[in-house]
Amino acid sequence: MGWKWVNGVPQLRTLRQLLKYTLTIPQKGGSPAAIPLRGVGDAEETLGVWSCPDGDFGVHIEKKMEVGHLWVERLRRNKCPAADGWLGFRYSLIPKVTYGFAAITIDPDVLESAFQWLYRDVQSPLRVNENITKFYRMAPKRVMGLGMPNPGIKMLAYKLHLLQTEWNQPTSAGQMLQQSLEIFQMETGLSTNVIEQDYDRFENLATGVLQICFQDPRSDWRAINRVRKYKGVHSLADMVLCDGRTVDPWVLTTEGSDSSCVFSVEKPTRSDFATFRRAVTCLTSSTHRLQTPLGAYVNKPHRRDDWFISEDQTLLFCATSDSSYMFNTSGMTLSATHVSHCHSPIQQLCWDSSQGWYVQVSNYLTGSLVSGSTLWHGRSVHLRTDYHSWSA
Repeated sequence: MGWKWVNGVPQLRTLRQLLKYTLTIPQKGGSPAAIPLRGVGDAEETLGVWSCPDGDFGVHIEKKMEVGHLWVERLRRNKCPAADGWLGFRYSLIPKVTYGFAAITIDPDVLESAFQWLYRDVQSPLRVNENITKFYRMAPKRVMGLGMPNPGIKMLAYKLHLLQTEWNQPTSAGQMLQQSLEIFQMETGLSTNVIEQDYDRFENLATGVLQICFQDPRSDWRAINRVRKYKGVHSLADMVLCDGRTVDPWVLTTEGSDSSCVFSVEKPTRSDFATFRRAVTCLTSSTHRLQTPLGAYVNKPHRRDDWFISEDQTLLFCATSDSSYMFNTSGMTLSATHVSHCHSPIQQLCWDSSQGWYVQVSNYLTGSLVSGSTLWHGRSVHLRTDYHSWSA
C-alpha cells in the first residue's frame, strides 16, 4: 500500500503508481516464492469475508449473492414441499448470505437492492407470487406479510451483538474495538461517547464547536480537522498557555505535533492553515485570548513539557534537545507570568533523599499540588556560565 496527498487529502496509490519491487517468501526447499503485487481494490477472501485495502466490501456482497442465487436454483430443481423450503430459507440461506455482517460496512441502498433481488428470486420456489410488492415481502406475518429479514437491521444486530460480547474484553476482537474507538475519537476530536452523537452533524469529522465560525461550516470542517490532527490538538486545552487563556503562538504556525499521542499522518495545504487560523480567531478573539480562562488540568497533558519552575519559584528550568535541563541562577523571583509561554501547568522541582529529584504538577489557578512523579535519579549538576546544565 502507498499513499499520496492531493490538496491535503490522502489517497491510496493505484497499482500503476506503486513502486515496482518484488517481495518473496523463502520456501522449505530454499527457493523463494514471489508475492504478487495487487491493486488496493483487489479483494481477497479471509475467513469467509472478502475485503480489500480501499475498504470496499461490494465484492463480499456480490459473492454472497452468488451463493444465494445458487441455493435458489438448487431449490427450484428439487421439488421439495414449500414448508421445507421455508425452513431452508430461514436456517440455511439467510445465515449463508449474512455471514460476516459484523465485520463489513456497505451503502445501505446497495445492500437493500441486492437482498430484494434475491428475495424476489426465491419467492417462486417457495410457492409465492414473485410479483408481490416489497411491503408484503418484509411485513410481519401478523399483517399478512412474508416476514423476510431486513438486511440493514440484520447487519445492525450483528454489530451490536459484537459490541455487547467483545467490548472491554482481553481478546483480539476486544482490542480491535478499543483501537477503533481511539482512532475514531482522534479523527473527530470528540471525547464523549461517539455512538450517541448525531451522525449528520459530525460526518465531516470535526467538532461541533466550530459551527459558529462559518456560514457554511461543513465546507471548511475537513480542512480544520486536517490541521488539528497535524498539530496533535485534541481539545482547547492543548491550544492555550499555562495561564489557561492565551493561545499558544505555536498554534498559529505551520509546525507539526509535539504530542505523545499518535495522530494520523496529515499534510495540510496553505489554505488549510489559513482556514484553521480563522477558526482559532473566531473561537477566541482577535487578540487570541479567551474571555474566561480554562480550569485546572484533570489529567496529565499529552503535549511535551519543556518549562518548569522550582518549589521556591527562584529557578526556571528548560528542557533541551539532548534530554538535559538548564536553569537560570539570576536570583529573581519567578511567577506564572514569567513562564506564561509554556503550555503546561507550573511544575515544581523537589528533592527527596529516598526518591531523588522529582516533579510535582501544580494547579496554575490555585497553586495546590495535584500529582507527583519521580522523574530523575542520580543526576549531577554541571556549571555552564550563567546557566546550570542538568545531565545524567
